[in-house]
Amino acid sequence: MDIVIKNLYIIMKTVSKIFFSPSVIVKSDLIISGIGVHEPMDKFMVDRPVGTGDYLLMCFHNSSIIGIDDGEQVFEPTTIILWPPGSRQHYGNRKIEGSNWKHSWLHFEGTVAERFINKLGIPLARPTNFGGRTEIENIFGEMLHELTVFREPIMSIVENLFENLLLKVKRGFSNRDQEFVPHTILEAKIYIDNNPELSHSLENLAELSGYSVPHFCVLFKKYFGEPPVKYANQARMDHAAYLLRDLNLTISQISDRLGFGDLFHFSKRFKKRFGLSPRQMRRMFLKSC
Repeated sequence: MDIVIKNLYIIMKTVSKIFFSPSVIVKSDLIISGIGVHEPMDKFMVDRPVGTGDYLLMCFHNSSIIGIDDGEQVFEPTTIILWPPGSRQHYGNRKIEGSNWKHSWLHFEGTVAERFINKLGIPLARPTNFGGRTEIENIFGEMLHELTVFREPIMSIVENLFENLLLKVKRGFSNRDQEFVPHTILEAKIYIDNNPELSHSLENLAELSGYSVPHFCVLFKKYFGEPPVKYANQARMDHAAYLLRDLNLTISQISDRLGFGDLFHFSKRFKKRFGLSPRQMRRMFLKSC
């Protein structure tokens, strides 16, 4: 893909907003015109009757007003919108609490962009609530990093990021009613995944999530398909299987590392998980070498 990055003329000290100067129009597959990540804005409205001449993908961090047809409508945080060239861009917030409101955005154009948008059927100039807003912002940040930190950016990385970006936007529009895992429940799962050697108690996990034990158990199984204790036990045994590949560790040492005071109990739990004893699995690993 031929990617053109127009001459950079503004890089803020925080590296949170970049515009590329509108120099000579160059025939290319993808032109990145500007990127903004978590840009703070004052209490006012933007109104560009014919847009900016390119595509503008915008994510709002706060409740915001967006112009729809001939009127205005208030949209909740995590709203995204993709304006096509020539479309009116009318947005902002006159009454935001605090000093300012924030948004992230990407200006782009080019034949590949047109083709990909049409192929995916992404709705244009239609705001939608998008629970995965941070996914998009992360890609904005990666594109910003690649295009500014290195003297010679790898354009295939920019290309892949751009395509992933539009795929995530498409998924957001296609699954407008998708239910995202509450961050409090997700934190409990991540804590288990990051500490598989521990024997996790329901009380501690529920306290970490801020729910009562019964409520936590219901929510965890709803989102991850397994009761939390069962999930934690499986993670513990999966970690044991990983440790078995290290011949510097005896099976007894692995048992101790995972908090089992009794080697027999460890072996019994391991076999229940995998259908093999730890010793049998280690032999299987060695045969595959």
